[in-house]
Amino acid sequence: MPILFMLSIYFLSYIPLWISVVFIDACSILRNDEYLYTEYIGIIIISIVTLICGMIVQNEMRDLSDAEQDIYTIKEATEKKTITADFLLSYTLPLFAFDFTTWDGVTLFCIFFATIGYLCITHNYFCVNLVLEMKKYRFYECKLQNSDRMDVYATIISKDKLTAYVGEDIKTKVLNNEYRLLKEIVV
Repeated sequence: MPILFMLSIYFLSYIPLWISVVFIDACSILRNDEYLYTEYIGIIIISIVTLICGMIVQNEMRDLSDAEQDIYTIKEATEKKTITADFLLSYTLPLFAFDFTTWDGVTLFCIFFATIGYLCITHNYFCVNLVLEMKKYRFYECKLQNSDRMDVYATIISKDKLTAYVGEDIKTKVLNNEYRLLKEIVV
């Protein structure tokens, strides 16, 4: 998995936080508080990085070469409906405690965020993502069978409703040990 894709998916997994930070910074600017450099820099950086990360994720999700695909038969599929909400409540909500209008608050946040990001990247952790859900992707806990008739358990990210395709063959792209992206349903 390309490192830029992993970093981008990690950054975008916190999109509700970034929207809130931009809102907080904009409100601070509108109040005409003194020393607004932190707010302006924050809004500019968040906007640019969000745009770049969005393009990287979109290109990677679209660019699925045949060499990287595996074929499996779906044995069982269950939609995971609360996976994004669980992620937001567990990982994003606590980050609202930082003060994003002061240099020391932003610095502390950056240290914390970079440390967590480093751990996610080194452990090949795929962050569940509200942006993916907004693009109509769903998460399915699946029992799959490979060509050797061995069972494989994975979370499949798909725009198709996989519960309707039990018994069908699918092509997937491995994102990490747990997550796979559906390329196509083989009919």
